[in-house]
Amino acid sequence: MNKARLLLTSAKSSDLLCGCLFLFIGVIAAIYSMNYRIGSSFQLGPGAFPVIVSILLVVVGAAQIIRAVFSGGEAALQIDVRSISSIVGALVFAGLTVKGLGIIVAIPGAVILSSLASGSARLLPTLLMAAFLTAFAYLVFVVGLGIQLSLLPEALQ
Repeated sequence: MNKARLLLTSAKSSDLLCGCLFLFIGVIAAIYSMNYRIGSSFQLGPGAFPVIVSILLVVVGAAQIIRAVFSGGEAALQIDVRSISSIVGALVFAGLTVKGLGIIVAIPGAVILSSLASGSARLLPTLLMAAFLTAFAYLVFVVGLGIQLSLLPEALQ
């Protein structure tokens, strides 16, 4: 008992808690994703992505726990509300506009909104990234996978 108490008092509590949470979610996701077919390396099944993500969560959680245990001091929990809200806003914007306004509006809008999370974002690199991601999404999802996504807003089609 003293050993566990020493561990908790010497570890950064927020890092340790975060690592345990990642580890727990990763293990639960790995267990549930085993119900789906994983497939082969050439033809991945519907369970491949959840398994890969859950393994990554377990690795990140374990690394976070190890870092928390071997570093001294108490961590201060700081939440950057502007960053979180701009990223969540970008996801909500993309989700709400991709069907009605098309990917030519949804993806650049999401990229521009998410760039507000950084205090040092510049306009030209943000616009270039928006253009690249729009073209990439079109090529992968519409051309490559054959998913029916509209490129332009419904009013312009």
